[in-house]
Amino acid sequence: MTIRIRTYKHHNDYARVLMLAELMHSESKYTHKPFMRENVYEFLEGIDNNTLIGYIAEHDQRGIVGFICLTQMPYIFTGGFFVHDLAFYIMPEMRHTLAFAALLRAAESYAKSAGADAVMLGITAPHDVTKAARAYSKRGYQTFGVFMRKEIVT
Repeated sequence: MTIRIRTYKHHNDYARVLMLAELMHSESKYTHKPFMRENVYEFLEGIDNNTLIGYIAEHDQRGIVGFICLTQMPYIFTGGFFVHDLAFYIMPEMRHTLAFAALLRAAESYAKSAGADAVMLGITAPHDVTKAARAYSKRGYQTFGVFMRKEIVT
């Protein structure tokens, strides 16, 4: 089994990444909201417009099995910036393969080459985030704050 990491190419990769995004949505805490293909399209176009960067994990037999989309975030109270993920997904049956570590290495390599001093990753899927947090910890990531959310009912 070979996993290759490469940059996202919108016109070549969009259909498969859209399918993975729909799977990600179905596993996420956002499943109560409708999946909107046009939003995903606009989001992924940001990669072509150089406001985001995306990496693809491609399996030699199964094709695209995962992706990570990243952006640079400036610090508010000091100089510099960090790299933050906006979406990170690997097909469930491929999560315990080289795809996970390889996508993390790509994110870290990008952050280093861009001059960032950290990589920040969020976890909103699957519903039980403990396994993902444990996997990040094994790769040197530490808990850094907590996200809190309240739905606004209109």
